Amino acid sequence: MRASERSQMTLPIQRVTVLLSLIGCSLLFGCEQEGPRVYTAMPFNAADGCLGAYEALGLVEADELPATCAPVCLQENETLYVSTVCAPYPTEATVVSAGDSADCESALALLETDNGGACEGE
Repeated sequence: MRASERSQMTLPIQRVTVLLSLIGCSLLFGCEQEGPRVYTAMPFNAADGCLGAYEALGLVEADELPATCAPVCLQENETLYVSTVCAPYPTEATVVSAGDSADCESALALLETDNGGACEGE
């Protein structure tokens, strides 16, 4: 086999190798489970004594973000939120203890009501 024939044969093999490497990398990184997830919570309306519909509070880095954890109160700006979405919490939000906040205690109690404390029309 001459050198020119060998170089012509190695070119397709190199292309196939590069293509397989790219496919392997895309599968490896394309199946990555961790990534930004939207953290949601219900705003507490103290005046009406009810909880609004779930709203996005921010993005968190997590593999999964189940909504099966114990309820927690989160403060973002001037609004108090309640959520059963598990940690991690958005960096913009501050965890509030029911022992330190009467509003948090009231908001958490609403989750135990028949309608989940939902505001009318929510």
